[in-house]
Amino acid sequence: MRDSDGNLIIDFGQNIAGFIKMTLRHTKPGQTVHLKHGEGFDPDGEFSTANCDGGKRPFQEITYICKGSEVEEYTPHFTVFGFRYALVEGIEDADFEAIAVYSDMEETGDFNCSNELINKLVKNARWSQKGNFLDVPVDCPTRERNAWTGDAMIYCRTAAYFMDVERFFQKWLKDQTVEQYASGKVGITFPSTSSVHNPEELRRVQAANPAMALAGPTGDGNIGEDSVGWGDSSVWIPCQMYLMYGDREIIEEHYDTAKRWVEYSLRCMGEKNPLYADKPWYKNGDGDYIYDTRFHYGEWNEPLPPAPEVIELFAKGAQRRILSHSWRSTASRRWPRPTRSAAVTIWRTWPVSSGRPRTRSIMPRCPKKSKPPMTNTS
Repeated sequence: MRDSDGNLIIDFGQNIAGFIKMTLRHTKPGQTVHLKHGEGFDPDGEFSTANCDGGKRPFQEITYICKGSEVEEYTPHFTVFGFRYALVEGIEDADFEAIAVYSDMEETGDFNCSNELINKLVKNARWSQKGNFLDVPVDCPTRERNAWTGDAMIYCRTAAYFMDVERFFQKWLKDQTVEQYASGKVGITFPSTSSVHNPEELRRVQAANPAMALAGPTGDGNIGEDSVGWGDSSVWIPCQMYLMYGDREIIEEHYDTAKRWVEYSLRCMGEKNPLYADKPWYKNGDGDYIYDTRFHYGEWNEPLPPAPEVIELFAKGAQRRILSHSWRSTASRRWPRPTRSAAVTIWRTWPVSSGRPRTRSIMPRCPKKSKPPMTNTS
């Protein structure tokens, strides 16, 4: 197909996270083939990545310089893209295969009803999970690709209904424990984007952005990493995995991480916000358990513009939020780090020369994990 600007576009039929394998024919030495990966078109019908590129250029692009032969193949390594469409430049006689890549998670649940729109919503949710669960649970496979703790926290239980994600979250929670700050603060992403451990890189980061002065192995994260609803993942996700799979070892192993985060939160709750000093809940002691200082995401939910004094307080890292936790567990035990694997389950082919699509499925690259039988001890 062609877009409104005449560019050659390949439509793979649905959004995926993965990469494209190219089979090129009758190439010349030095011939350049260029691919742009994207999710849609602008209002004028031209291929566009404006919905997800954040103004970055180039974005999700591959440039391949041909060696020159009757047939040559190229598959990118150590990268994935989020896309349904690909803009192709520099070649006409070629096949392109879009390969979806995600962590090896067995599908364990489904939902079906008489309403096809709801069925489609369920299918889309499952594919979104596949597209965002590649070793870590990211917010999108295009622009940020950050493993946000808050996003993972609100979706982890749904994820467990769709697929077996027990080992997936076991591994990621270990990342969270490794990068927890000395204060007990739990970052907003893991791997952390503000906990820079390489001293040389830390100097470069801080020189480019003074706000990163708090980062580093001896730092305490940036201003965004005080937020409830994100650090709470250290409590919520182990609890949900226990409720879904019945293995209390995940609670035992990550109890200390959760406990340190709750203790950090309680210390922050003890800080006084001068805006509420004359309020009854401050006078009767309830304010000691209200998290109304420091920075918390969610400020865009304010129904009206805040007062100037609130803006000033926000600039100092204070914001209103209430936090409550409950946690019970026994002594911590350690267990081996689970292995990681990836699966490739959809392989869509579109030969440019014929203009007609072919679709076939292939088996996962890695063997499925074996699990011990469940024992009912009740």
